[in-house]
Amino acid sequence: MNRFVYTLSAGSIKPFLEKIQTTGIPSKLSLTELKSMGFKSSNDRNLIPVMKALGFVSPTGAPLEKWTLYRDRSAAKRVLAEAIQEHYAELFRM
Repeated sequence: MNRFVYTLSAGSIKPFLEKIQTTGIPSKLSLTELKSMGFKSSNDRNLIPVMKALGFVSPTGAPLEKWTLYRDRSAAKRVLAEAIQEHYAELFRM
């Protein structure tokens, strides 16, 4: 397994994060949910492991507190920055 999770569909990250803020909270982030949000490319599937690695969803795909906190636009940048710094801490230390 990769130490650092990534996606080849980097162009989908920003639109996906915007969807978090503008749509309801799903019961589970799944391939079906991704497709219903408009992310239909096979490359978009990697958004799920990225969101898991950043702590936005649980290993089963259930949205966690960070998902809810990110929906607040005034806190979103801080929430995302902390999640990135946490998951990629080793890279930041390099």
